[in-house]
Amino acid sequence: MAMCDECLEADNLDCKARPRRGYRSDRIDLDRVHYGEDRKYLSCTHCREEKKRCSLKKKTDRPPCKRCKKQKIGCHFYDVAPPEKENPAKNKKETEEEATGSEKPKDPKRTLLEEIAPETSIPGSDFFSPEDLAYMEADSSADESDAQDDEASENELIEDAEGHRGFLATIKTSFAHPMVFSINPPGHPKAVLDCDFCYIPVFGFVGHFEREVHAIQWSNGQGYTEFGNGHREEKDATTMCHECTFHRLQIMVCSDHVIRHIELHEDQLDYHAASEVLISVEGGTPQMQYELQRWCSLCFSLARHQCCSLQPFVGADDEGDGAVMMEGCGLRLCDRCAQELGQVYQNNLHDMVTALDKKAKPKQVETDDGEEAEEQGTIRADVGLLKLDGLLMKCVQGGADGGDVE
Repeated sequence: MAMCDECLEADNLDCKARPRRGYRSDRIDLDRVHYGEDRKYLSCTHCREEKKRCSLKKKTDRPPCKRCKKQKIGCHFYDVAPPEKENPAKNKKETEEEATGSEKPKDPKRTLLEEIAPETSIPGSDFFSPEDLAYMEADSSADESDAQDDEASENELIEDAEGHRGFLATIKTSFAHPMVFSINPPGHPKAVLDCDFCYIPVFGFVGHFEREVHAIQWSNGQGYTEFGNGHREEKDATTMCHECTFHRLQIMVCSDHVIRHIELHEDQLDYHAASEVLISVEGGTPQMQYELQRWCSLCFSLARHQCCSLQPFVGADDEGDGAVMMEGCGLRLCDRCAQELGQVYQNNLHDMVTALDKKAKPKQVETDDGEEAEEQGTIRADVGLLKLDGLLMKCVQGGADGGDVE
């Protein structure tokens, strides 16, 4: 609290400092300071910098001058920095250095980062002793060794709850794993009856829609165990009955696909009508099997060609007399796939389905409003099951050799 001298001497604590009666403070006239007769310069800053004649004739003349007004810039009267004086000796030295090419190396200017960086980060710093540096280097080597051990542990075999061992892998799949394929005909105690491919007409085309799944890839190649982002979080394991399994197996073991054109009526080539019928047909019926045969085995197109090669039936009973022969393996192809099989892949179906299996399948994507929408693909979800080294073939071979395939 401010006190006057009199109250301070009289020890008066109730002092209330106020201006004396009739006191008025002098006000500063900024216009007089900046533009009055007492201003420092007659000409404005801009004219002095440009070394031009200023239109202001007296110090009492108010700005802006004509030049500043024309250029629409501020007209003021600040100090102008004097121009740098040339040093003849310095210029002569620089000319000689340029002529001889022997320029004296200059000390590099420190960057802003070097100015604010701690001393320990500057190259050549002696902040740490040699013993400290040796200790830190040894500690860093230990950290790298630990990181290598962690990386090695990720490549070790791991085991799921059912005893299947394998390595971690990320796969693209439209099915819920581990898949179950039946090598046993109906009536067998281990036969698969609730076949997804029989009872859902479009299951072979789209499956549960393709997604990236984290899984354990079994060492024997006969399956996967999902553990992240998989279809098994919401669906049961994908199952395939004996008939569907051996239908695809017959196509794979066909040694030479002799392709023949299918004669069709005009009404049988209506894509939209065939799609409506396939979607609405009752699952697990002969009508559904007939409708499935109208489609290409590899893509979403109506079949115009079929295999007619004479071959033994792989699903025949071995106890019978002689091999049961059949005409055609069941492969159906559209015009485009038939042309690619013959001209691009030289009738090698395995190479063709291996290439097609790498292409995008139908999948579900999240829209801007958070809803899920289907993204149409052109390749069937089950095309990879026709590979000779694919999951179906390995499971059938494993079951025939005494494996645990149904």
